[in-house]
Amino acid sequence: AVMAVNIEALRARHPGHLALTRYRETAVLLTGREGAAAEEAVGWVQELIRRLNLPSLGALGFTTAQTEEAVSKAARASSMQGNPVALTEQALAAVYRRALSFSS
Repeated sequence: AVMAVNIEALRARHPGHLALTRYRETAVLLTGREGAAAEEAVGWVQELIRRLNLPSLGALGFTTAQTEEAVSKAARASSMQGNPVALTEQALAAVYRRALSFSS
């Protein structure tokens, strides 16, 4: 979910950002296809999650009622410093909702 939202945010706000090149390089490495788009890395990771049968946040007991709290905590988390693009609260909520409903 984070990769997908990062790519969307980068394309919208920083289309020439080095991180998009890195996501494309990652897609090439993961898919083995020259010219793979950054989004293909997202698909590859999603398929891996399915194959490993990893649970969604919803399956772990998280709910949409916790979205505001999750976004607030994520926005303050030190791990956000390493994210290639600053995510808005709306984008963080999208990450949470996607992770909440992702099915393996």
